[in-house]
Amino acid sequence: MSKLFKGRSSDVSSSSPSSSSYCATALTPYCAKRGFTLIELLVVIAIIGILSSVVLVSLNSARVKAANTSIKSNLTTIRGQAELWYDDNGNKYGPVGTDAASADNCKLDNSMFADPTITAAINKAKESSGSATGILCGSNGTSYAASVPLKDDATKSWCVDNMSNSMEGIASYTSPTFQCVVPTSNSPTSNSPTSNSPTS
Repeated sequence: MSKLFKGRSSDVSSSSPSSSSYCATALTPYCAKRGFTLIELLVVIAIIGILSSVVLVSLNSARVKAANTSIKSNLTTIRGQAELWYDDNGNKYGPVGTDAASADNCKLDNSMFADPTITAAINKAKESSGSATGILCGSNGTSYAASVPLKDDATKSWCVDNMSNSMEGIASYTSPTFQCVVPTSNSPTSNSPTSNSPTS
């Protein structure tokens, strides 16, 4: 009897709520009330915060790349449409005598920039850039160039011209032609080329 009682006592003890293995084998109100410790919650919150930061950085980078791609794509549209405008308007890209690239030239009524397709492309590139300044256009009888600041760095622009250049640079005038050049300063509105020859 003594041994039997001791055995039963041991069984009861091993299945009591204070036992370390109790909640692993039993579903009781006692086990249901157990929650996370403060340290466990802080660790989970920290992990979620780190993962969120990584996702946000990646998302922002993807948006910037998409915006720059849109700028380049819209400026590429200008190149093809400019040649159509040239053929339909006396083999000229714009008024003879224009000798400076500026934002105002993007709106000249008697130049290729008055073409609806080119106007729409410039506006879409400007919208993707998010920059209110630094947009340059220029055209005369024999040449044209247009540049729009990039999304990730407003001091850098993407430029296209009639010499098949599609490059990081700005629209500039070096007599007697408009062309894409690398600026001498970090300013996207600079109109001074580093050389008289564009780079491709």
